Amino acid sequence: MADYAHKAALSPPSTIIYLSTIQEYDLYCHYVAGLVGEGLSGIWAASGKENPAIAGQLELSNSMGLLLQKTNIIRDFREDTDQNRCFWPVEIWGRYGFTDMRDMHHYEVPGTREKAK
Repeated sequence: MADYAHKAALSPPSTIIYLSTIQEYDLYCHYVAGLVGEGLSGIWAASGKENPAIAGQLELSNSMGLLLQKTNIIRDFREDTDQNRCFWPVEIWGRYGFTDMRDMHHYEVPGTREKAK
């Protein structure tokens, strides 16, 4: 997580910081929520409300955390772009001809609506 904080600290305030690759996106989501998924699985297992074996399923627990974080990123897409935060990686949205993630919600720009479909 320090890598992302360092990147943000070195960038001018109005600069948008993008995640470039899906691998970088997965790592970011792991830091933000994957570890939470692992911790929650351990708590549920220890409480007796879940099978104790779930505490050892770290890959499954991490995947649950990534799913939750990625859902949040998609849900907050507009708010994040309005505040110069872009967590969705260029490797995904760049496939559709966008050069700036914010363009996906600027329907007044010619051709944007067609690219976003």
